[in-house]
Amino acid sequence: MSTWYYAGPQGQLGPLTEEEFQKHVTNGNILPETLVWKQGMKDWRPFKEIRPVSLNLAPPSLHNVHYAGFWVRVVASIIDGVIMKGSIFILAFFFGAPLLMSPSISIHSLSSQIFSGGFSFIAMVLYETLCVGKWGATPGKMFLRLKIVNQDGTPVDYLKSFARHFAKYLSGMILLIGYIMVAFDSEKKGLHDYICGTRVITK
Repeated sequence: MSTWYYAGPQGQLGPLTEEEFQKHVTNGNILPETLVWKQGMKDWRPFKEIRPVSLNLAPPSLHNVHYAGFWVRVVASIIDGVIMKGSIFILAFFFGAPLLMSPSISIHSLSSQIFSGGFSFIAMVLYETLCVGKWGATPGKMFLRLKIVNQDGTPVDYLKSFARHFAKYLSGMILLIGYIMVAFDSEKKGLHDYICGTRVITK
C-alpha cells in the first residue's frame, strides 16, 4: 500500500494511506499545484503531474472547487472584526494607557487620536498579513472553513497577503462595489481578488 505525504501551509503532512490521501483531495486540501510524494518517487512533484496515474482519475480540474459566497464572507469579516476590536482594546489598555495617562496628553488631543488610529491600522495589517500568509485564512475564515488561495490553487504567501489587504481598501473606496462584486462573479471574486489573483474557497 502506498504511503503519501503532501506539503500543506503548515509544512509536511503525512503519512497518509491511499484512502486518506483521496479524502484530502476531495476536501480541497490538496490542489493541482500542491507538492506530493509517495514511496517509490524520486522527488516531490506537483499533484497535477501524477494524479491521473496514481489515482486513475481524470486530469485535474478546478471546476470542482467550491467558491465562498458573499454572505459567508461577510460573516467571516464580522467575526474578524470582533476579534480585532477585542485584541486592540486589550493591547491598547496595556501599552497605550500609560502614554494616554500622561499629564501632557489629553485623551481627546490630536496626539492621542493619531496614536490610537495608527495602532489600530498596524494591528489590522499584521493580523491579516500574518494569518493569511501562515494559514491561508484569518480566524474568522478558519471558523467558517474558508481559505484564500492563488488563482492556480497554491497557498498565498506573506507578500501576497500583505498586498491583498491594501487592495481591499480599493474595493471599499468605490462605494463597496469591489466587495459587492463577490455576489455576482462566477468565481465569487472581489476587486481585490482580481488585483491580486486570489480566490476564496470552502474547504
